[in-house]
Amino acid sequence: MAESTDWCYPSGVAAVLETFLLPPRTVRELASASSPDELLSRARRSPVYADVHLSGAEDPMQAAEVIESALVGFVRSFVKQCPDDRVADVFLIEYDLRDLANHLKAVYCGAERRPVALSSLPEEYIDELIADLPRLAEIAQEVATLNEADEGPMRAFAVDLAVDGAFIGLLAELTAPLGSPLVDQWAEQRRNFASIEAVIRARASGAEPSEIHGILLRRLPRDASVRALADAEPDGVGKALAELVPAGVAAGFDGSGGAGALQELAARFDVLLEQTLAPARYVAFGAERVFAYLWQLFRENRNLRAALGGFAGRIEPELVVSSIRGENG
Repeated sequence: MAESTDWCYPSGVAAVLETFLLPPRTVRELASASSPDELLSRARRSPVYADVHLSGAEDPMQAAEVIESALVGFVRSFVKQCPDDRVADVFLIEYDLRDLANHLKAVYCGAERRPVALSSLPEEYIDELIADLPRLAEIAQEVATLNEADEGPMRAFAVDLAVDGAFIGLLAELTAPLGSPLVDQWAEQRRNFASIEAVIRARASGAEPSEIHGILLRRLPRDASVRALADAEPDGVGKALAELVPAGVAAGFDGSGGAGALQELAARFDVLLEQTLAPARYVAFGAERVFAYLWQLFRENRNLRAALGGFAGRIEPELVVSSIRGENG
């Protein structure tokens, strides 16, 4: 475990780079930009996106892929300057898990293999690499066991449940090496919120409560409060949710609202996670300062991609704004 003084240089760099972050309010304003290029021109004030340019037609989805690639490339380069590059694991592992899920769906569900561009997993010899990575190997074995238990072809959403459950179970493990009580507190809170979001998605996909408990939540303690959400009647989801989150966060949540309702809930969760990490700005040097900066970077990128998604779907700016994550939702 690195000492706090070892983080002096990357903490100083993060303190400078924080000044280039786009406030959520500014990103919300970008939802009304006249074109993807106008949106990107504002984002280029950040060193992360300084060299991002669209080639040819202004395709908003291409732009979203370009800025996400720029972010991941920047982060992977930045953490090489840190005394412990695991400071970014909790953010970067999502790409590997998504890629793993696609691979397992191809193996067990007959789906087409769709590699995830930003994953560290190769397209070839992927099984060999998975076998050498304990975290991924354990997930692959879980899915193999589920497949053996199924009477018919395995359903793709069962793979998603297993991978979502693995991510939830890994959160505390991924931040533990940093030795920061503040980051551990964030990870615990993130685990709770990720569990809630995953249960709501699973219910919307038609998963049975037994599948949610046995596959998605299998790594959580049996007395985990989120389990009540899986068992709630459809008209009682809002009430069950209100008992799991701080006052007001579940206000107005409609379980039948689909992806839009879940996005709005996730945006509210982000506000709370941001508040949890707020003390990191007063850490002169330490893993907390760097971790909080990376969290803000990934949140900013999600917001930019949400705004670009509005262009792609010809969505009204007001609806795009509702999915923007950060201060004041």
